[in-house]
Amino acid sequence: MIRYINIEGIDKNACCGTQLPHLGHLSFLHIIPPSTPATSTAPTKTPTRLFFVSGPRAIRFSQHSSRQLSLAAQSILVSRNELVERVEKMDNQRREIISRERDLRTELARTIGENLTVPEPGRVVYLKRAERSTHDFEFLGNIAAATNGARAVILVSALPGVSPSLILVQSPDADLAKGLNDQIKAALNDIKAKGEDEELRGPRYKGGGAKGRFMGKLEGKWGKEEDEVLKAVVDKLHQDQ
Repeated sequence: MIRYINIEGIDKNACCGTQLPHLGHLSFLHIIPPSTPATSTAPTKTPTRLFFVSGPRAIRFSQHSSRQLSLAAQSILVSRNELVERVEKMDNQRREIISRERDLRTELARTIGENLTVPEPGRVVYLKRAERSTHDFEFLGNIAAATNGARAVILVSALPGVSPSLILVQSPDADLAKGLNDQIKAALNDIKAKGEDEELRGPRYKGGGAKGRFMGKLEGKWGKEEDEVLKAVVDKLHQDQ
């Protein structure tokens, strides 16, 4: 026997699962609501899957869900009836905080970049940072974009005891940026990792780029030797001018 499930105007499908003479044998039937947000209006080609449990399983599922609801409400000190409203409010606050943080990071990067503007056009700017909250390429890129008057910008984010370190090389002269990146890569790969990182295999510095913008990561800890390498590359370029 094949039973057809017909949701008028939506779908009609053959149900090939275990069949019972009538639904009374199922006892308690609970359809689990889909996790898609109720406010979601974006079209999608992925079908929504509905799951259900029945009988003793449905009872156990409901009991477990009730306990989880109570624990969630207790964790943020509200009643169960207030949980959804409070969570929505907290999520809106979270989004606002993320937006403000993004704006502050952009403003900070712009300020740093503007302060890096050199009095002598054509010089190479080198800056090393050690701030966990801005240890990412997006922040380094924003600094580089705000830096004016420099022939090239070399930015490093190296946290004490944290691997990898981040390196960004940017210049309006694509050939210069590539040449600087190649020099930095070769020099850093000549430095062997120390301490706990001695067993690193292969080159420590990996990365690439194009059109005047190169990004790379240096595995292992950043130390005085790495500082000297970067300074030597910048000094040599200034001497060659």
